[in-house]
Amino acid sequence: MVIAFVGRMSRSKGVPELCNAFEALQSSGIASKLLLVGDFEDEVSREAVSRLSRQGLPVDVVGFVDDVRELYGRVDVLCLPTHREGFPNVVLEAAAAAVPAVTTRATGAVDSVIDGVTGVLVPVGDTSALVRALATLCADGTLRRRMGTAARQRVAEEFDRRRLWQLEGDFYLEIQSASTRSNRRRSSRP
Repeated sequence: MVIAFVGRMSRSKGVPELCNAFEALQSSGIASKLLLVGDFEDEVSREAVSRLSRQGLPVDVVGFVDDVRELYGRVDVLCLPTHREGFPNVVLEAAAAAVPAVTTRATGAVDSVIDGVTGVLVPVGDTSALVRALATLCADGTLRRRMGTAARQRVAEEFDRRRLWQLEGDFYLEIQSASTRSNRRRSSRP
């Protein structure tokens, strides 16, 4: 089992919680490997990862990678235990590769996963919930594949760039139309 984190390795992205959860998985006998893709942004995260390495746990830190597509082919679960987020592209990237995600109910991240369908949502900062979600996905290959397939389907249907461009264009036309109506009302007042 390969559990991956892709992104800026920082406290706000939940790297310390991920390291604690991975340590708990290893202690409970769940055979897994942690793949960390990205650069360290704080010492707290660097120390959390170093602690795992000092214990001899299977952690692979690959650093920043320009094109992560090949890496997703080696990943079973993406884990993004973020504390705050805009909208996490890494969850969509993983979904495009049919990889389910475990992320948090943080603003933005909560919208990237359909809980129980394309992945699992856990409360922000809740390491125990993170351990349970990862353990469930590690233990159940059928569930993992079903979620990965659903995630891939969702990305293809809801996040196709042509669809997004159309929605964006429609949004700007709507704003322009509302502004024009508002200006007309103001100019028609005595």
